[in-house]
Amino acid sequence: MKNLLDKLAAQHWYQDQVTYVREIPSNGLLLGDLLSPLPPSLTDYLSTNSISLYRHQVEAIELIRKGKDLIITTPTSSGKTLSFNLPVIEGLLADPTATALYLYPLKALANDQLQKLRELERTLKINLAPATYDGDTPVNQRSKIRERARIILSNPYALHYYLPWHYKWSRFFANLQYIVIDEAHRYHGVFGTNVALLIRRLLRILRHYKRSPQLILCSASVANPTEYSAALTGRKCVPIIENNFNRGAKTVLFWNSLSDHNRSIYSQAAQLLSFLTKEGLQTICFTVSRAMAEQVALMASQLVPEKRILAYRAGYLPQERRCIEQELRQGSIHGVVATSALELGIDIGSLDAVILVGYPGSLVSTWQQAGRAGRGTNPSLITFMAFENPLDQYLLHHPDHFFDRQKEELVLNVNNPHTQYEHLACAAAELPLSEDEIDPQQGPIVDRLVDNGLLGRTPRGLIYRGTVRAHEMVNFDNIPGETIAVSCNGKLLETMDSLRARRSAFPGAVLLNRGQTYVIEDLNLKDGTATARQEKVNYHTEILTDSAVRIVHSEQERIAATASYYYGRLRVTQSFTGYRKTKFGRTIATAQLDLPPHIFEAAGLWITIDDEIPGIAQEALFGGVHGAEHALIAMAPLAVLCDSSDITGTSTAYHRDTGRPTIMIFDEADGGIGITEKLFSHLPQLINRTSELVKECPCDTGCPACLYSPRCGNYNRPIDKEASSMILAFLAQAIVGANGCSPDNCTGQA
Repeated sequence: MKNLLDKLAAQHWYQDQVTYVREIPSNGLLLGDLLSPLPPSLTDYLSTNSISLYRHQVEAIELIRKGKDLIITTPTSSGKTLSFNLPVIEGLLADPTATALYLYPLKALANDQLQKLRELERTLKINLAPATYDGDTPVNQRSKIRERARIILSNPYALHYYLPWHYKWSRFFANLQYIVIDEAHRYHGVFGTNVALLIRRLLRILRHYKRSPQLILCSASVANPTEYSAALTGRKCVPIIENNFNRGAKTVLFWNSLSDHNRSIYSQAAQLLSFLTKEGLQTICFTVSRAMAEQVALMASQLVPEKRILAYRAGYLPQERRCIEQELRQGSIHGVVATSALELGIDIGSLDAVILVGYPGSLVSTWQQAGRAGRGTNPSLITFMAFENPLDQYLLHHPDHFFDRQKEELVLNVNNPHTQYEHLACAAAELPLSEDEIDPQQGPIVDRLVDNGLLGRTPRGLIYRGTVRAHEMVNFDNIPGETIAVSCNGKLLETMDSLRARRSAFPGAVLLNRGQTYVIEDLNLKDGTATARQEKVNYHTEILTDSAVRIVHSEQERIAATASYYYGRLRVTQSFTGYRKTKFGRTIATAQLDLPPHIFEAAGLWITIDDEIPGIAQEALFGGVHGAEHALIAMAPLAVLCDSSDITGTSTAYHRDTGRPTIMIFDEADGGIGITEKLFSHLPQLINRTSELVKECPCDTGCPACLYSPRCGNYNRPIDKEASSMILAFLAQAIVGANGCSPDNCTGQA
């Protein structure tokens, strides 16, 4: 590896971008022994393939044998699939009528797992008739799969639409012994909340068929597996946590793209990718967008035309993706530039190097992507290229956080009344809903469904009476709302709720649909329509917002002498002031908008500050709290797994509800999705790290690496870096000190 780094340093385009190198040594074997052997066919399979079981695999098999619900939370390439496939097949061999349902977040993952199951089936000479069942399954094959398959692989989107037809699945459901939920860490935020309520509906239907199958969850390493699995399934799962398994050595480079003032981060990524492939390292480069993946792949392939470098992303036809995956396994593709579509457990073989262009948004995703190289005992190279934003720059300058804290907490909010409204309607459409199934919190929601004519009370229970299918009302990726239809030349492109339309389908917005770009010409919220024209553009658009927030009530509080913080309910009036055009991650233009505001009740936290902070002039106070608000929001993903679009905020030098300078951060979903509630418990730690970020940034007046936000509706005016730094330091002293904990290990619990 030293020779490779020496060659890199000698390249004419290299500008000393590598700021840090960390060697992660290989791990030894931590094997285990089963209390009793597997059936002979499975034992022979392991022996023939020279497979020895790791300690965590043995623990999982023994718990599944005992009928326990469990969550396996281990790093990528640690053998989770074998942990559940072996005991599930053992159970199906013992009971010839038993069935198993495997759920994956993506069709591609289900198809990949299907091939592995069919290979196992052939090797073991057994007949389990595994099959995928989703929107791509031919209609003429579906009844045969329902009647014959003993393992069905599907996804939450498909399962949601099949539950009303559960009677067609009576044979499969009446014998269902196992439910495997793989890549469970993908289910967080709004999407995860919808999946959690879907799982509760599935388990309710299974009770109708007198079944209570085992739940087997598999996840990347997360910080709160017991709490999270209970929120996702409604049942207590035994956690299996293991970080030590057979793994090759890794060399990790930290790359500061700002060191090269003449090349964009895209150009630098293409240059490094071409260099590594030319040196014989099969490399995958992860980017944050589809357009970036295409651009980097094109630039890299032009630099080394003798090497095959391709893009891989959602939007490609399934057969195109399968072909790329197969050629990666065979080694005939030398480099691939991908979005997170290749982050999960699709089999692409063992690569030599990974380039991460920008922080993927979570440490979970970071190590999932990094684990794509050096699987097994092979050494690998990982390069983290930092964008010019606060979070990337903080990690670049604090590598210990990157390595020493590889787990985050996953957040769900199954009590969101808007999401429950839709799923209760679906539940009643699937089976009559009895009064004893409704908890006190759901009572008002059910009453509203009845008053709106969607549910009716009958002697059999509550039944669905709406004029449209209940299941069409649920949008798994967004909190439900009014529907906007987006069309081009009379052809429907997609539908979205009115809030998402304000953010993604405003006049001038660039919309990506099925690999094509469209520019929105008009948005009519009253008629529920948006019209677009197809146009090939080389930029993206992002909405700019501003919010006026009133406090409804406080639910939790931490009071200190000079600064306090609270969690509760907020009433938000969100204005959409304009948008920006970006190219290669940089703003190239801004434009104003005139859209009606969105008013909603949100979950949020707020920080109140003494209005006389030593050293800050009154006229600098607003610029100070404004910059501090931006930096705290940008750094939030270090505390809780969330996307930057999941939360937003506002700040003021005087808030009429608090009478003080106030910073407010809230969930950007009507009713809340649980992120700011979790942030509240980690706020002292977040404040301390944000203070470090701003203090260490070399700029004089604030910049995109510390205080500027690309989403600011006030165009980052005013921002006062000196005041922001002083306010954050003041908060760190007042709040962290008041909690009596060290800055690096503080949860905010009084």
